[in-house]
Formats: sequence, structure tokens, C-alpha cells
Amino acid sequence: MNKIKLFYAFATFILVLPITGCLKTTLIPQQNDTYSLIATDDTKDESLKGALEKAEDYCEDNGKRLVVLNYIMPSKNSDMAFKAKSAANTFLPLGIGFDTTEYRQVKLLFKCE
Repeated sequence: MNKIKLFYAFATFILVLPITGCLKTTLIPQQNDTYSLIATDDTKDESLKGALEKAEDYCEDNGKRLVVLNYIMPSKNSDMAFKAKSAANTFLPLGIGFDTTEYRQVKLLFKCE
């Protein structure tokens, strides 16, 4: 009986693990007081939201306001590949899987004025 409970607890952990993520960002200074911010989260929409929040926080910390110059998101055509690789990852052993970063990564170009 205890083995069954342990199995269900482990299975629940494995199913929840891919769902819970965290925003990862990299801020890169560019020329002419512009900045590039690369953000990765669980989905491309969450990555964009997180990138905008981080950029806004950065500008506010410097007493300025955010001005978005451009952003690049993965195309709609990449959604199917992301879903397929994500689904496959749920069945692969831990430590082995497809990298889905490129389907979730957003690049934001901004300046603070």
C-alpha cells in the first residue's frame, strides 16, 4: 500500500514539475542608451509579459519610463513544434528531453527616457 502512495506522490511531482517554471532574463546594454533583454519563461506570452515587467522595473529604478523599440517572439508556426516537444518531454526520463527554449524566448529592445 505504501508503494502505491509513493508512486502517486512521485507521479504528481513529475506532472507538476514541467508546469512550474521561472522567468530567466538577460539584460544587455546596446548603443545609444538602448538595452536588449532576453526573457524565457514557460510560454512565449509569459516570457513577453516578464520581459516587459523587468524592463519597466529597470527603467523605474533609474527614475525613467520604459519605451519599447521592438520585440521578437517565436512565430505562430512554432507553436506546434513546442507542443509536440513539450508533450514528448513528459514521457522521457528525467535528464533526457528536447530543448524548448527557442519556442519560449522573447527578445525585447527598449530604452529608458
